[in-house]
Amino acid sequence: MIQRSTSLVGVLLAGAMLCVNVPAPLHAADTFDGSKVVGAVIQPRLLRDDAVYRHWEMRLPEAGGGPAMDVHIWTRGAKAVQLAARAEKLKGWRDLDLSGLTTDGNSLKGKVVFHAHDGGQKSGDWPQHRWSLELDLSAGAEGKLTGTAIGFHATASIGKDITHKGKELVHVREVLRQREEIFGNNSHPIDAAVEGWVRESKAMRGADPWPAGADWTHWLGTEGTLRGKPAHGPLVHEPGKAVLAWKAERHLLNGGKSHVSRYGGFGSATRRASGGGASPVIADGKVYLYWFEPNGPFYNRKEEAKRAPSGHFIKSMWQTLADDHVACFDATTGQRLWEAVYPLAGMTFFYGKSGLVNSTPAVAESALVAVGGAGRVYCLDPKTGRQRWQALLPYHEDVVRRYGLTGQGAGGRARPHAVTVAAGRAYVADERGGLLAFALGNGNQEWCRKYVLGQQVTPQAWQGGGTALLLTQNDGGTVLALDPATGEDRWRIEGLPEHQYKTINNYVQADMLLVQSAHDEKAPKGRGRSIAGFRISATGAEKAWELPGERYCWPHNGGASMAALDEHRAAIMMGKSSGGREGLPALIVIDVRSGKVLQERSDGDRGFTYNMSVLSSCGDLLIVHGDINHSSQEFHGFRITAGGLELLWTGHHFGHFETSSYEVPTANPFVDGRLFVRGAFGLYCYDFRASATRPRP
Repeated sequence: MIQRSTSLVGVLLAGAMLCVNVPAPLHAADTFDGSKVVGAVIQPRLLRDDAVYRHWEMRLPEAGGGPAMDVHIWTRGAKAVQLAARAEKLKGWRDLDLSGLTTDGNSLKGKVVFHAHDGGQKSGDWPQHRWSLELDLSAGAEGKLTGTAIGFHATASIGKDITHKGKELVHVREVLRQREEIFGNNSHPIDAAVEGWVRESKAMRGADPWPAGADWTHWLGTEGTLRGKPAHGPLVHEPGKAVLAWKAERHLLNGGKSHVSRYGGFGSATRRASGGGASPVIADGKVYLYWFEPNGPFYNRKEEAKRAPSGHFIKSMWQTLADDHVACFDATTGQRLWEAVYPLAGMTFFYGKSGLVNSTPAVAESALVAVGGAGRVYCLDPKTGRQRWQALLPYHEDVVRRYGLTGQGAGGRARPHAVTVAAGRAYVADERGGLLAFALGNGNQEWCRKYVLGQQVTPQAWQGGGTALLLTQNDGGTVLALDPATGEDRWRIEGLPEHQYKTINNYVQADMLLVQSAHDEKAPKGRGRSIAGFRISATGAEKAWELPGERYCWPHNGGASMAALDEHRAAIMMGKSSGGREGLPALIVIDVRSGKVLQERSDGDRGFTYNMSVLSSCGDLLIVHGDINHSSQEFHGFRITAGGLELLWTGHHFGHFETSSYEVPTANPFVDGRLFVRGAFGLYCYDFRASATRPRP
């Protein structure tokens, strides 16, 4: 049953909700009205700020025992709102205090404090470096900065945080006090002249307008091939020469599962609540992202009783309701253009080692569609952020009452499906193997198909010969080509093996569909799915080739390890090879039409992994983000040539800390030579265009 709303929010999908016996709350919240978050349309707060946005960059010379570094500060009006830095062998810039900085547009003055980690540290360790600086900078002609930085650089040798790997018996306040003493006893003065530049965001957009068609509208890219539109000019082939274009204005919660050390940082130095694992999407020079932030009166009292006596209870990590956030950033500058906040409309996920692992929105056909963890579908105007309609998925009431209003909390590998927008509709998983289609214009549910989505499958839109199809696969080994308008079958591929582990995305490039094929008993246990290629059309699919699973095992990564290199070639990070569990993973280049393996690289000894690598392709560069699902932040680069892939670099850290989205990985859009990465606590853009210039001191 659909109830149409007369308000501007459009439609509320009530459906046939499942009635459940609600456990007794784990703490008293008698004054909270549960009807505010169950079965009701929640109106968003729309946040905008028209004050001038500026980017200040300065070169801090080697001083106080610290390295030379580029320091970036972004201001909104008179206030500093964001900081990032880059320096050799340092990473994880964090614990920022910008409250002492002020600007009138022509000067930047006041105190700034920030911390960083040594290159070999993990996010659960204490940061080993602190800078406390008093800045006095003035802008001259054409925005050139000159001035001074006076203060100190301090180092600390505490080693790994003793709560890393899950040990909880620590009094955090005492450890923090000790850290302050250590920093205080190891400080070195800085009195340095600095130079740099400042630019307003409007001027930066005018000088470097976003090119038409440089979009990444869905989780795996506009075409689903993890390849973005190339830049007009050449790209740099050394990661250190890529420019840090921006860190988004908005501070973000860690995308990884902060409650588990293996998936996003567990130490008390970095411990934060998770914000979900959605990837950014891009359209018309704007970057869109969904996340949640814990909020509300309900939290898990059992965890409080267990952790509070040791001084290590952080309430936000155990709250069960959340605010859903959908935000828009300028792709050239990182400036927040708008942010829609849905108070208490979402949920948190903290049990198990995963959480909200995808929920990547889609932006296409002049609509932005996102799905929150509590089963709310939001359709927004991508230009203004104003809501067009909102719908509730069938599981909404059950999960909110069962997990959100009790303080019990939810977990598991939740919501692994991204949104697909095509043919005037938004396609959203019902999280029970089914797929729902909503009309973009009014939010009406147009059809529902059961048992068409595998556990980690996101439908992919395909068009050929004037016919549109929606391609998906269920857990029973059947690929389905659905009519986007009706949800009815156009054709099927049946008889594929049922999946022992997780059904993940197939790969579509031009008229070729790559799927997991028969199990090969000679292949490593649980990884023996080979790859088969089918030539597809509006009327059916014909098997064209198959690779032996003993040598070439289907990737195990949620579907983000295949990227187009050009019209007919793709790079695939394979599963483990014939060496069994001790074998090295292979990166292959394949002709998708014939299945011919054109190149095979075994670079496992260089840090590549069979398990969770994400590929991003643009121009003549392929960037491999190794093992992202286990919180790696190592990037490997390849030049795309006529003969295959040429290794350019390996194991590069861009400087920000890692995050994860176990076990469906976050994708890194790579369009117009610019790489967008969701790191820990922020969204970053790195510009690989050789033409990307900055006024340098």
